[in-house]
Amino acid sequence: MSYSEFRQKEFERRDKRLQNARPMALKKTGDKKDLLHIVYVMTWTGLCGGSKIILEHCNRLVEKGHKISVLSHMPKPGWFPLNNRVDFIQPAFDEVLCEHIPKCDVIVATYWKEVYECIEQQIAPVVYFEQGDSHLFDPAAMDDHTMSHIKKQLQLAPFVYTVSSFAAQNLKDGFGINAEVIPNAVDNAVFYPDPTLKSKNKKPVITAIGPDYIYFKRIPDIISAVNQLRGKGHDFEFIWITPGAPGADISEPAVVNPEQHFIGDCLRRTDIYVCASLFESFCLPALEAMTCGAAVVTTDCGGVNEYVREDENALIIEKENVFDIAGKLELLLNDAELRSRLSEGALKTAEEFDWDITSGKLEEYYRDISTYQIIAEKAEQNGEQLSGTREASNKSEVRPINTISLCMIVKNEEKVLARCLDSVKDVVDEIIIVDTGSDDKTKAIAKKYTDNVYDFEWINDFSAARNFAFSKATMDYQMWLDADDILTEENMIKLKNLKDTLNPQTDIVTMKYLTHFDAGGNPIHSSTRERLIRREKNFLWQGAVHECIPLIGNIVHYDIEVHHKKMEVREGQHDRNLKIYEALEKKGKEFDPREQYYYARELMDHGMRIKSAYYFEKFLDGKKGWQEDNIASCFNLAIIYKALGDKSKVLPILLKSFEYAPPRAEACCEIGYFYKNDGNLDSALAWFKLAASLDPPHTLGFILMDYWGYIPNIECCVCYYEMGDFVNAQKYNEAAAVFKPDSPAVEINRSALKGKIS
Repeated sequence: MSYSEFRQKEFERRDKRLQNARPMALKKTGDKKDLLHIVYVMTWTGLCGGSKIILEHCNRLVEKGHKISVLSHMPKPGWFPLNNRVDFIQPAFDEVLCEHIPKCDVIVATYWKEVYECIEQQIAPVVYFEQGDSHLFDPAAMDDHTMSHIKKQLQLAPFVYTVSSFAAQNLKDGFGINAEVIPNAVDNAVFYPDPTLKSKNKKPVITAIGPDYIYFKRIPDIISAVNQLRGKGHDFEFIWITPGAPGADISEPAVVNPEQHFIGDCLRRTDIYVCASLFESFCLPALEAMTCGAAVVTTDCGGVNEYVREDENALIIEKENVFDIAGKLELLLNDAELRSRLSEGALKTAEEFDWDITSGKLEEYYRDISTYQIIAEKAEQNGEQLSGTREASNKSEVRPINTISLCMIVKNEEKVLARCLDSVKDVVDEIIIVDTGSDDKTKAIAKKYTDNVYDFEWINDFSAARNFAFSKATMDYQMWLDADDILTEENMIKLKNLKDTLNPQTDIVTMKYLTHFDAGGNPIHSSTRERLIRREKNFLWQGAVHECIPLIGNIVHYDIEVHHKKMEVREGQHDRNLKIYEALEKKGKEFDPREQYYYARELMDHGMRIKSAYYFEKFLDGKKGWQEDNIASCFNLAIIYKALGDKSKVLPILLKSFEYAPPRAEACCEIGYFYKNDGNLDSALAWFKLAASLDPPHTLGFILMDYWGYIPNIECCVCYYEMGDFVNAQKYNEAAAVFKPDSPAVEINRSALKGKIS
């Protein structure tokens, strides 16, 4: 059963039971508990503003000592840092969700569909948390039967709360419901101002957040206004962040489904944030933009009235008026003083929306609700007997709802293919092997594992071969591996769990790719790659070499590592990629930015430094590359310049990498080496210590893992030793040992430090 079919059947079942629905019988006891067990019932756990607020509730309440459970058919969200003390319960899709509610003090239905099913369980008082949708603000867009169903559900809820006065008024006007208002707040660990970051902008930055496929967000209006300004010659950067892939009729580039910290970084760079929504219950992104110091331009979409004050912290635009949007944006682009004044007002406003205040109100609200007790009764409803109390169902098995086709392209892999397939055969549902011209036993080995072995004539194009392999898949998801990749047992178990829990609407799953290891088997080079691809989306590989699938759609990262364990470099393999690029160059191909970057890497790997530097520089000068490739290009150019003896270029190119993102450990260490080699130990030490203090970023780019711990600590040891500070030298040497306990350098330093410390 597909996800949409499941949801339709669920609605039909709930609709039938709703016909004879009875309200919850409660009486107030007056007994208020300090610590509660609260159960949140969630229809959806994927990335969206509504889910984020619910999960933030859970974290804040569990930090106050309450027991929190989340119940959902959907998997535990990997995109949000949910506190480990939150109990996450995921029944199988074919089981009635609310029958798994445990004994508790308060049940929170987070979507209208769940209200009566929560009440039916007769376990604890039910409160409905309304965050707004078309049923609240645009009921004409809903069919009559669905609106009737929603009205019944909402009016059965004994308690209702929402996030704004605007939403509360709509509940009263449209459904006759009086709702408590508990406003949203901003996570100040993710959203905060950083004037130094904004000062690095070479031109103003305008940002919008929202999907173009939800009509009331009016993202196309914003894009049209932006294009008007471009046509008038205004020079600015436009960032559009969306949770899902843009429609085919949208040509504007978008950042799809990023992590929260990435959104925070974008908003810290933002000069102007624009919202064109027809209605919003609260519009949290606009408040998050204010918290980061942006000047806000927004429609009067209802929920923003909780915090927007026209001309004090924002400008108001007319709904569905592209010319007014463009006019207000132009006004702010031309008036830096007005932007600054609105930014100052925004920062003052943002201080009022603190999670400590909001979570305190929420806590007291739930405590009051917990003083109500269900009046025990037994009633025949729809032919089924309901009891006043019961234990939670013991059904806990989660059945697999996803299947995987492993799709591989191979050539002369007889030494490694069986090792790869053995590591994954028990978790995939189908194996597709495409041979591109083996003259060893590769195909014979493949046929021991699958009948799906195909021949494909090699045409110097990895994407063509991978697309052919993908075309043979029949399962829900396509997974790719190279023959010298393996899954360890730990990661195989994680993949099995992912199969069972992955939201079937996920389009792409990314995983860590560990590609280089030191003599002790420790990974020293990692990246993040698209690894599971939803088949029905028909994504295609792109690029003859260093092929990739564009990261669009609903994307999640999962904590699984694929290990690239190369046994040997076969004849003709070491320069295969370089030769493909050279052949394309000879044919006169104009390389796109990604091809420029990877050609430069291949040239660098083969010692062709001058030509490599040319392509890295061309890539950066084009200003169309991906952020992570920009950062890596700066680092690689520094290595090349150093090798060529062009010292004057080393420091500027490393510092340039900070234009694209906060400092990375790789660049900080190389700056440390620059000063160390110049005899400036104080400056070198400062940069090595900065590198040692950094945590690896959540990025899809390459990470040189030794720079994130081992190298900066060992170099701090050396600097302190040469400065005569043996206590700190020992401290940092032992810190390096944490990352590489068997490092020869650590042992040499220990010997050198013997007798130096009394």
